[in-house]
Amino acid sequence: MKKFISALTSVCIAATSLVGATMTTVTAAGELEFTFKERSTSSTTFNISAADLAAGDVTVDCDVIITNYVPTYGFGLKMDFENTDTNTIYDASTAENPYFAFTDKTQFDKTGPFTDVWGVEDGTYEPQPGLSATKIANYSMMNFVWRTAATLDDDSTPTNAYFIPDTTNPLLNISFTVASDTPAGTYILDIKTEPYTNTTGGAVSTGQSKINNVDGEVVPFKTVPLTIVVGDAATTTTTKAPATTTTAAPATTAAPATSTTKSAPVVGEGIVYEIATVEGEAGADVDVPITIKGDTGTAGMVLEMSADSNLKLKRRLNGDAYEGAPTWNKDTLTYVWNAGDGRNLVAADGAVLTTLKFTVPADAQPGDEYPISFRSDLCKVIDQEGVQLDITYVDGMIKIPGEATTTTAAPATTTKAPTTTTKSEAPVGGVVYEIATVEGEAGADVDVPITIKGDTGTAGMVLEMSADSNLKLKRRLNGDAYEGAPTWNKDTLTYVWNAGDGRNLVAADGAVLTTLKFTVPADAQPGDEYPISFRSDLCKVIDQEGVELNITYVDGKIVIPGTATTTKAPATTTSEAPATTTSTQTTTTAPVGTVLYGDTNVDGRVSIADAVLLNKYLAGKAEMTEQGKINADCDKHSTELNLDDTTMILKFLAQLIEQSDLGAEVA
Repeated sequence: MKKFISALTSVCIAATSLVGATMTTVTAAGELEFTFKERSTSSTTFNISAADLAAGDVTVDCDVIITNYVPTYGFGLKMDFENTDTNTIYDASTAENPYFAFTDKTQFDKTGPFTDVWGVEDGTYEPQPGLSATKIANYSMMNFVWRTAATLDDDSTPTNAYFIPDTTNPLLNISFTVASDTPAGTYILDIKTEPYTNTTGGAVSTGQSKINNVDGEVVPFKTVPLTIVVGDAATTTTTKAPATTTTAAPATTAAPATSTTKSAPVVGEGIVYEIATVEGEAGADVDVPITIKGDTGTAGMVLEMSADSNLKLKRRLNGDAYEGAPTWNKDTLTYVWNAGDGRNLVAADGAVLTTLKFTVPADAQPGDEYPISFRSDLCKVIDQEGVQLDITYVDGMIKIPGEATTTTAAPATTTKAPTTTTKSEAPVGGVVYEIATVEGEAGADVDVPITIKGDTGTAGMVLEMSADSNLKLKRRLNGDAYEGAPTWNKDTLTYVWNAGDGRNLVAADGAVLTTLKFTVPADAQPGDEYPISFRSDLCKVIDQEGVELNITYVDGKIVIPGTATTTKAPATTTSEAPATTTSTQTTTTAPVGTVLYGDTNVDGRVSIADAVLLNKYLAGKAEMTEQGKINADCDKHSTELNLDDTTMILKFLAQLIEQSDLGAEVA
């Protein structure tokens, strides 16, 4: 740590760039975003007419504002002007830059009051004792460097600084003049992401804009530049992709000798991302590679994945598909990568993007399967033009070799040893959700699939279930009915799901929503039955318009085959959900202006409809009222509306958190 701080200090004094570091996991969600705005209009575009220039040079006042923030220790930024029509770079106030000038250094200043809204990790966002900051602005080279103190007043280890984005507290004030002879065209003022060279007084220095956290990890960032339209040029506003440092990918660690089975190739051409299906033993560490085929050129990606909750992620290994290290969130299985200079890179067919090493449960049995899936509705892959690529996502799993001793009605992704499955006769017409009736043996693990029939289009659901108290839930398996991973509460058997962008998805007839694996009591007798039921009065399924669907719920059970030797009471004990907040909890309609976090549609309660509406709003497919936007800010760690707020609503609906856990705190 001391070596890192020393190097950073010397670089700050030189005012060129932050110390380099190999990018590894960034602990906070999201990425830094800098927005350049013209001060008087708060707009990212400033128009200068020919008449304005005829009157002489034009002065432009610009503020650099942090519009999204993740905890950071320091950063070094290099800025430049660019003519987007000719791709000409105007690097600084030199002879090579005849059109944009700083007459004195106060026009490229660091005196903004932004230091008043920085704080350390206790979340107060107030100036902390000892949290001094080094700030250096070099207007002749358009460099700006900021970092927290090397040590605090009490000689304690420095920490990342936290910041509330605030348009009244700019990071940097920039004022410059546009010369009267500037050619008509579109110019942008932005942070330079490519490596650069500065020459001052005969001295040459090189660097690259970088942001670091206190551990020396590189933090990705993106920008919204100031667009300066001179004359009759077309107005454009540009959002730049996250900038990261390109680092050669380390050699891929050889996987242990496990048998790997590839899914059948996808018919036709196209880009395929595939999670391998591999075999492993109980308690073993198993490598699951993710490969790419048919790449046409890729500049960046965000991949969201999910894995069976019984698997334990041990580590992630880099692959050989692309140059540069990704950003990785091990808790959410989120993989973020982009080319260092924004250009397309092409992966060879079969190249490994990354490899995930999981530890298989020690009690895994022959025939058990542990799915690992893409959350394809949340994945996004783009080329260098920002165009989203059409990707076919192939899910995988870890399989325990051998034959299972018990069976279930087979989900689309699972093959089990034969057991007798009896389906209840489904009503004619309508949407039917059915818990299967299956046979099982005493002490055995039995899979109970939940299927869908007659789906007319579904955007979200909350399902509450109960099971005989003598059954022990071992785990839940994903089905093939819909894209995306659900939120699941194993204690209350609450299943919450919604489409990533709030649109309707349609499940095929007989598609498996999910499969519940129960352990049957060891003392079960022939003829015993263990019911598994929907708590239909608490279930709610809606379409993309927020209209509740009329569902027929068919309950199921596990039956021990044979003739009963004793008479069982017809009613068995069922495990009721605890008397905590349920998915259909209603609240007193709040007076206008009163905040009810999670109630995005402002109907006085929090339901799955609120999650669907928020996702549609985030996808640009719906509007929310101002009160709805306030209510939607459920994530305590950010004031920006995003999918983290949806996640908090889903957790509440799944009874994983309380109403009091939604919203506020950062304010």
